[in-house]
Amino acid sequence: MKCPCKRECPDWTPGCSCEKREAWLSYREGIKKEKRRDDVLTGYQRDAVRKNRKTSIRRRHRI
Repeated sequence: MKCPCKRECPDWTPGCSCEKREAWLSYREGIKKEKRRDDVLTGYQRDAVRKNRKTSIRRRHRI
């Protein structure tokens, strides 16, 4: 979704902060929060898998 405030908008002014733009910014911020949350979870799972593989490889080579 692109920014609704463009020069063709009748309410547009330089530095526009109309209701449509505020709604768009809050929507975009919500999407960013969801992506960050997913990245944290994915990163945790990735690190856990690496740590587990690292431990299991060491155990195999000890014998």
